[in-house]
Amino acid sequence: MLRAGVVLLLLANLFFFGWARGWFAPGWPPPRSAEREPGRLVAQVRPDYEPGLVFIDVLTDNAKNLPFVRQVGIQAIPTTYFLDKSGSGTRYIGAMKEPDLRAQLTALVDGS
Repeated sequence: MLRAGVVLLLLANLFFFGWARGWFAPGWPPPRSAEREPGRLVAQVRPDYEPGLVFIDVLTDNAKNLPFVRQVGIQAIPTTYFLDKSGSGTRYIGAMKEPDLRAQLTALVDGS
């Protein structure tokens, strides 16, 4: 009985490992944690800065957003773009760490 449980756990771990590596794609695509992480981080810090700051998510695969994507030069995902009240912006390419994100948002709040 114990052997069967160990074998079952090993098979489940092997299945999960293969799924996370994309072995079963396109039927079961792997998780894309790099795309989820920025959203989770923003959701975590957003309450600390609203309503003083406005957060806008821009989907790069939406044709309506292409003019903005081209204007600010988004070429990689994730890209974070900070706009102040005057319209000048700062672009950060790659996943941000929480202290960096909070520093940028605090600078925006203090500058307004």
